[in-house]
Amino acid sequence: MKAGSSLVEVVVALLLVSVSSLAAVGLLHETARTVRGAESRERLLWLTADLVDSLAAARVTGEGERSAPDGSRVRWRLSDAAGWVESLLPGDTAVWIAVPVMWSPEVVR
Repeated sequence: MKAGSSLVEVVVALLLVSVSSLAAVGLLHETARTVRGAESRERLLWLTADLVDSLAAARVTGEGERSAPDGSRVRWRLSDAAGWVESLLPGDTAVWIAVPVMWSPEVVR
């Protein structure tokens, strides 16, 4: 039997520790990116919901756009009867939320 570890065993052990540490850092980075994206989507959802409520309460017609500080946007186009509201995340050209809007005839101004 040997009294100690060989150089190869030590190098392999250090390599495994290094790779594991690198994987842990990568996982933490990806987790932080995912959390930031979720926060951005949640802010956009609240902005869209607030805007739809405001537009419905005022029975607004026409079109417009509202931007959030993080660069996300909410666009809308409404007529007397119906329309749409769509939300875009920062830097995206694809719609993340699209809400068709139909005014109820029972709603009194």
